[in-house]
Amino acid sequence: MTTAAVSIAAIDMERTLTQLPFWSSLTKHEMETLRQSAFVRHYEKGAFVHSRDNECLGMLFILSGEIRTYLLSEEGREVTLFRLYPGELCVLSASCVISQIPLIRK
Repeated sequence: MTTAAVSIAAIDMERTLTQLPFWSSLTKHEMETLRQSAFVRHYEKGAFVHSRDNECLGMLFILSGEIRTYLLSEEGREVTLFRLYPGELCVLSASCVISQIPLIRK
């Protein structure tokens, strides 16, 4: 990546971070921690963002598209829990939390 591309990516990340509804409530130290740990990922339509085998993603902030969070029963049935749309964020969808939710059995 060129120096110019890195600079543009940094500006875009800063713009994205300032869109977070709690950004103005953070301390300077918290803002810097978030700047250093935030990253953008792109997923193709239909791709799995999380499975029990993937790492913990942490907080998700949707820039574009839609994410559907669901549980899969042992019989292979999907139960949609919720959907996330552009501008929404969610911590519950962090993979380390989702994997801890037990399936309700009949």
